[in-house]
Amino acid sequence: MILRRDEVGQRSETVRRANLSAIVRELHDRGPLSRSELVARTGLTRSAIRGLIGEFVAADLVSEERPTPLGAPGRPSPLVHLNAEGAVVIALEIAVDCLAVALVGLGGRVMALERVDRPRTHVSVDETVADLVELVARIRATRPPDDPLIGIGVAVAAVVRRSDGLVSMAPNLGWRDVPLGERLAEALGSDAPISVANEADLGALVDPDEFTLIRKLSAYPSVVEGSAVALEPHRIVFYLQELAQLLHTFYFKHRILPPAAEGDSTDAGQFVKDATVSSVKHREQLTPQLTGARLALMGQVGQVIRNGLGLLGVTAPDRM
Repeated sequence: MILRRDEVGQRSETVRRANLSAIVRELHDRGPLSRSELVARTGLTRSAIRGLIGEFVAADLVSEERPTPLGAPGRPSPLVHLNAEGAVVIALEIAVDCLAVALVGLGGRVMALERVDRPRTHVSVDETVADLVELVARIRATRPPDDPLIGIGVAVAAVVRRSDGLVSMAPNLGWRDVPLGERLAEALGSDAPISVANEADLGALVDPDEFTLIRKLSAYPSVVEGSAVALEPHRIVFYLQELAQLLHTFYFKHRILPPAAEGDSTDAGQFVKDATVSSVKHREQLTPQLTGARLALMGQVGQVIRNGLGLLGVTAPDRM
């Protein structure tokens, strides 16, 4: 098969974007990494990493510094840091008695935060939107006007249709069928995408291990795309191995169901596991919201594993 020149260019650009995304994801998830560590974690060559990091440095998205010498032979690999100001998002929270807004940069660094109380009689949609617009303007005034805003996230105590940000019902606020995403987009006058979700769904999963799993799941589409474009199916194999390892670590450390639902096991292997498992698992207090959120997370992990195995022509077992 012969590719036209424009097709070759499109394919090369797709691979480049996938590789850039892989680097940013690793730095966001794991913090500063050396070039050597990025080579090991992404599977890219040293020359590719050097070139892509050069692009990030030129765009002021990352910076490099020489690590402290450890007395080992050879020159140590530069340490790559994300620049928090390289891209920012606005996080909004709507509660019955307060509102909050935060400005969050790359790597999850909170650069500004403001929370204000409000009377419970001051909760209409119009009043809430107006107050949020004022809060956003106030917090953005503390930052350079050219901050690169890439998204807006909203947490609200309500039943939310996440596809378009429609609040179907918010009993404590007295709202019903409110196009909150649309209203905020219009009021804020921003082209950045807005995502609205239920606050319990967003707040239930707060453990770093949960975030690690969620970020790994979010990488799946780009892994598949990069694998297809580069004709390298082994990328999917490595990804699924890493996802399974993260799942195993999470399941070992954390409860998914309350102890009564898990049942009393007298199996020797289970006894050893219970005797050696991290005390975190026994200290955790599972609420119905947390249980539901973790079950949903496990379902998503299972679905991604099934999808990945399916692409590789492998049938996923229903149970081990």
